[in-house]
Formats: sequence, C-alpha cells, structure tokens
Amino acid sequence: MNARKKNKTSGFTIVELVISMVVIGILATIMFISYGGIIKKVAVENLKSDLLSATSKLAKFKATYGVYPVTISCSVPDSKTNLCIKGTTSDTIFAYNVNTTASPDTFGLSASKGNDVDLSYRTANGSEPIACPAGYIVVPGSKTYGTSDFCVMKYEAKIKGNDNGATTYDSSFIPETRASGTPWVYIDQIAARDESKTVCTGCHLISEAEWMTIAQNLLNVSSNWSGGTVGVGYIYSGHNDTDPENGIAASNDDDGYFGTNDFAGDNGVPPESTLIGDTQKRTLTLTNGEVIWDFSGNVNEWSDATIAGGKPGNTDDSGASVYWRNFSSLTSKPVLPVNIYPEGTGIEGASSWTSESMGIGKLGSNSNDTELRGFRRGGDFDDSGIDGVLSLRIDSSPDGIGNNNGFRVAR
Repeated sequence: MNARKKNKTSGFTIVELVISMVVIGILATIMFISYGGIIKKVAVENLKSDLLSATSKLAKFKATYGVYPVTISCSVPDSKTNLCIKGTTSDTIFAYNVNTTASPDTFGLSASKGNDVDLSYRTANGSEPIACPAGYIVVPGSKTYGTSDFCVMKYEAKIKGNDNGATTYDSSFIPETRASGTPWVYIDQIAARDESKTVCTGCHLISEAEWMTIAQNLLNVSSNWSGGTVGVGYIYSGHNDTDPENGIAASNDDDGYFGTNDFAGDNGVPPESTLIGDTQKRTLTLTNGEVIWDFSGNVNEWSDATIAGGKPGNTDDSGASVYWRNFSSLTSKPVLPVNIYPEGTGIEGASSWTSESMGIGKLGSNSNDTELRGFRRGGDFDDSGIDGVLSLRIDSSPDGIGNNNGFRVAR
C-alpha cells in the first residue's frame, strides 16, 4: 500500500511573533521620525519663504511711500501706514518692528509657527533669515571674534509669568525676553547657564565671543555716541546712578530713558553719579538697525566665562580687593581666550578710551587673585563711571548671587 503523505500546517511561534512585533514597532518609529523631520523641514522652508516675501513687500512699500509701514495687520485695509502680510499657513505668527531712530529707518521681522520656539525665524532689515526665538534680535557676526550671525535676547532675561525678577530662585522658572517686569536677579552663573539651555534648542548663556561681537558692533554705530560720530563724546551707558536703586523694566524702543528719571539733553548730575543724566540712555542700536536694551547698566549680566589665575589688572595688585581701572591704564594684559580689551575691537583710537569721559566701562579685577571667578558684564544700577558695553567684573565666584546679577540668553 502506498503511504499517504500528511499535510503539516506550520505557524509562528510566540518568539517569532514577538520579534515581528518589535521589528514592526521599530519601522513605525523610524517612519514617524522621518515623517516628523519632513514636516519640520517644510515648516522651516515656509517660514524662510514668508520672511523673504515679506521683505520684498516691505521694500516696495517703502519705495512707494518713503517709509516702512507702522503695522502689518490684515484685519484692517492697506494704507499709507499699514501693509497686510500673511504667512503660507494660517498658524504663522509675525512680529514686526520699525526703528525710526536709525538713519535710514530699518525694520525687524520674525515669523514663527504657532508658539513653537524651535520654529521661529527672523530677518533684520532684509538679512538672511536665521533661527531666532520670538523676542530675540539678530546680531551680525564678527571675523574679529570668530562669530557668525546669531540671536540674542533683546532685553535682559525676565522670569516667565512673573514681573518681579527679584524673587528667590526656583529651578522651575523659565527665562523670557520681554519689556515688562524687572530683570531676573539673585541667580548665579551656574544656574544662569543651566536655565539658558531650557529656552530652546541651541539656546545658551551668552558667550564672551558673542558679548564682544555685540560690543564691537555697538561701538561702531554713530548714533550710540553723544557726539554723533564714533569715538566722539561718550557712548550711552544705561541706568547706573541708583535712582532708582534696583534693576528696572523696559519700554518701547523710542523711550530709551524709561525709568531712569533722566532724559535726552539732561546735563544734570544725578545722585550717586559721576556722569550727567543724558548718559543713561538704555537703548543702543546695532549696525543692522536692531535695538538692544540694557547692554550696559541696569544689572550685571553673567557671560559663560570663568578664570582662576592669570587675571588682567596691574602688576602691583595685592590682597583680595577688586581694583577698578580703565583698560587703557592696565599694566598686566594677559592673552585670554577672547580678547576683552578695547583695542581688540579694531576701532581706531580705542586703546586710549576711558570710562569716565567716554562711557565704555571699566575692568574690575585683581591680577593677584587665583580663585575661580565668573565674568559679569555691562555694570549695574549703582556703577556710575564703571558701566559700559565693555565693562567687566571678575570678582565673584560662579555661585555668587545678588540683586544686581542677571543674565541674557543667546542662540
């Protein structure tokens, strides 16, 4: 008799099923990530395209009317003061400003996808759009300090949702740049560095190279000097006379003396000051027309730099005191990772500038000190004659706090 063959039915084992499910899960994850990346890339390209298109429209508007529009609202008809600008998608949010104090006037324009801080781009007067969280300004890069274009907070960091910056530190606080509220103080360099990273992808505490890039740029703008020419008169040095004796809120760009109890043309000498009231203008303008607040004065700002031995100062420094000196009078100028000295800016005559007469700021240091110190920049509300865009204090440990220590985030 012929033997009959029996059909055998085989199936997946439990192990094989588990492996299959894992593989499917991995593939699905890869596809999801890939799809998400494509979506983000499209959003970025749309934002850049929107900014370039808007720049073209703004240029045509100015060619027609001689000025940029005051607003870009689409809820009112176009006119000699308004120009409707829409994004590619309905969730595109624009933030627009005009600097009429610059000559000629300039504009800044940001475009973001909803409230996503990682999907926000900005152009300054038609520059190539770069990734910038809302409320940040564009800073042109510097070959001198090895920086490309970057973004920085327009205002000193504030605590999100809290107008009182002099609040006991809480790690749940989030840094934010806005005009309202007093600067976030009572924060040490270590916490400032950590908090800066929480704002957005790539955000960080401002570096020394970035600080000096901004300072070099500001020093090269004629309107920042009282004499209307670079190096003539003094560069404005912000709130520095203890009137009031704390960091203060900011305002509109056309109100640069806001909160100082001083005004343009004020030749009086405020209390606790060695400088006339006119010096206390809190706004300075970059070469691209962007306006930055309190880069000098109001509160000191931590940069990311630290130093132990080899501090600049004078060869006869002794003890543990901090010595305040003009950069031009230093006898010990060690080479640092970033050149902090006025002559390093490459501006003609900068090596002889002083703080008392030109408002650039002083160095507070002790070349005899070997303790680890953090860099604090700009000066504060009671540092008349010391404040300035180049002002540098190297006298506090990285964990030092006070009502005059704040910070600023860059990206």
